[in-house]
Order: sequence, then structure tokens, then C-alpha cells
Amino acid sequence: MPIRTGQRPSLTQSLDREIYQVVRKIVDEQAEREDGGKRVTTSTVYDSIKNSNSSLKRRPKKLLEDSIDRVLLVIKEEQDDSEASMDGDFEGIADPVPVLKEHNVMNRSITKLWAQPKASLTPNTQSDALTTGQTTPSTPTQANDGDATTPGKADRHANGEPHKKRRKADRESKKEIVDRTPPSDISLANLGGVDAVIEELNELVAMPMLYPETYLRTGIQPPRGVLLHGPPGCGKTMIANAFAAEIGVSFIPTSAPSLVAGMSGESEKKIREIFEEAKKMAPCLVFIDEIDVIMGKRESAQREMEKRIVAQMLTCMDDMALEKTDGKPVIIIAATNRPDSIDPALRRAGRFNKEINLGVPNEIAREKILRALTQKLMLPDDFDFLKLAKMTPGFVGADLNDVVS
Repeated sequence: MPIRTGQRPSLTQSLDREIYQVVRKIVDEQAEREDGGKRVTTSTVYDSIKNSNSSLKRRPKKLLEDSIDRVLLVIKEEQDDSEASMDGDFEGIADPVPVLKEHNVMNRSITKLWAQPKASLTPNTQSDALTTGQTTPSTPTQANDGDATTPGKADRHANGEPHKKRRKADRESKKEIVDRTPPSDISLANLGGVDAVIEELNELVAMPMLYPETYLRTGIQPPRGVLLHGPPGCGKTMIANAFAAEIGVSFIPTSAPSLVAGMSGESEKKIREIFEEAKKMAPCLVFIDEIDVIMGKRESAQREMEKRIVAQMLTCMDDMALEKTDGKPVIIIAATNRPDSIDPALRRAGRFNKEINLGVPNEIAREKILRALTQKLMLPDDFDFLKLAKMTPGFVGADLNDVVS
């Protein structure tokens, strides 16, 4: 044992902390023996480490002995602080001392050595002490065994009664209410060259939304999902927003990347919450942009989470039948520029079995798009839109918007 100095050594190194656990175990084993056990010294601890399967035995001998010396000195000084009758060789370790109290001393020593700050008294505790005329210390309240009071005790009233737990319904009622009204800054009049797409959406989306009783009476199941696919910039998102504004039902827009979460199960939870909200607000239109990001083919998925997300989407869409939504339709419009990468199960009947292809606009469609984009521009009456359309082959809506701007 090294000579005791005025300063207490610090166990800040990870090796010292591992050695501390080994020494603590040896001390406990010696304390349980009837004869008091052997003296715990540097050599006995070193021999114990070498005879064990611990990775510590591969460390250099000098490094281990120095660390053991520091740990033994810390334990000895803490024992001296708590029990004046305990000598430095740990011969009194088998004295009738409560084991719980001894462990509390060791825990307190680790807390001090790691310099973990203690939380001060709460304002409620200080105000209670001032009311009764008592002096409130600035250090944490100590229990009878020397430990600081646990944080759980602060979650109680002054009389010791626990606080009432808020019910889940109360917490949900306090959540921020999201506005699900359809957009008002866009309409079908702002679109051009998509007359055929609008006609199909009228049949697949508008009719079931506005006249669900017709489908209930005839027993025909309306489509639950419509997949819009086409090259980037062809106006898939704009069409969905304009159509939602046109029919005037509740509208829940989201993007597939926003549904991906880091923790396991969070992505599936977000999908369930969206569909549950849609059922409560039915008739409702849900729009999922870039759906191929999270709904890829399961056989090529690299992680199990991707497969679970697809399975969750399939389950939620199967629950959107009119019989399960009290006759109020919920229809999902999804957009992608890679339809072939989507899991085939999502493109079967009862899911996204209705697909609308938005290809590259032809010359006539480009002329209509240009006229829609220049409605608010001051152009001469004889402006030749057809000539400009001929000069922009292969351009989609986003490209033509750049030309106009």
C-alpha cells in the first residue's frame, strides 16, 4: 500500500474504474467469509486478475499494480471517512456492518470521484422551508444512510402524496391541432395540358368523395389508392394539391422521407397515426409524395425495418374500406417517378390499383402549360405561344416554369 498523502487520488481513467469493480468484488467475497478472509493487497488483487478470464490480465503488470494501488487507497480512505474503527489493511471488513450501508458509501465515492454535479433543491422545497421558518441548505438533502434523495421523491406533494398522473386522453387533447383544410392558393385553373388526368381523377377520386352513398347502395368498392407517376417536374404534387382544393375535403399531405424515423417502430407508428387521423376526418384525401422512398420491393430490402413499413402500409390501406370507415371515404393519392421500384403488393386490387401516367407533354400540352403559367404576366395580345412550345421539345412543367420566369 502506498503512503497516504493529503490529496485523494482520482479514478477518472477507465482502467481504474474496471479495477475498482474487481477490488469491490474481492472485498465483498472476503467479507462474506466467516474467518474474515485474507488481507486485500496489491499482490492478491493482481493474482486474482491473472487467474481470471478478464481482459485486464493482458495489461502490463506495472500499469495494473499502479491502478490497484490507487483503487485500494481510495477505498481505504472512504472506509476511514465512514467508519473510524476500520483499519487501513481491511482486517475489520468482516465486522457487523450493514452491507447496504457499505455499498452506499462506495456508490457515494464513485459519485464524488466522477464529479457529477448535484441538483439543487427545487423552488417548491425552498418556499416550503421559508414558510415554516426553517433554513434551507443549498446542498442536496441527505437521507439517513448518507445518500442524496432520489429524483423520484421530488415528484410528490409536500405531504408525501404522489402527483396525479395525466391520462393518455388528456395528453392527446393537448397536442397541437394541425390544420387539414385543403390549400386555397391553387386551383385546377392554374394547370394546363392535364385535361385527361383531371378527367380520370374526377372519376376515381371526386365521385367517391362527393357521392359515397351511391357506392354503398350499389355495393361497388371505390378505389382506395391512386398512383400518379411520371418524370420529375411534370406536376404530380401540384395536381394533387389543386384537386384537393377543388373538391374541398380534408387534406393530409405528407412526404415519404418524413415518415422514416431512426428508432425501430417509429416509422410504422407515424403511418398508423396518419391513417387514424384520416379516418377521424373522413371524407379525407391523403397525399404521399415520393412514395418509392419507403415502399420499395421487400425482396430487395436491406433492412427489416423497410419490410415492416411496407407491411404496415398494406394493413392500413386494407382498413380503408367503406365498411370500416362508417361509409365515409378515405382515398390515398401517391406520387412517384419510379413506379417499377414500388413493392408489387401495393399495386394490386384494393390498394394502388389505379394508376395515372403523366408523361412528357407534347407540343399542344406545352402550349396550354405556357398559357397557364403566363396568366398573370403582361404579354402582348399577339404573343406566339405555339412557337415557344415548338422551341421547347422534351420540356416538362417545371422546365417551362423556368422559361417563363
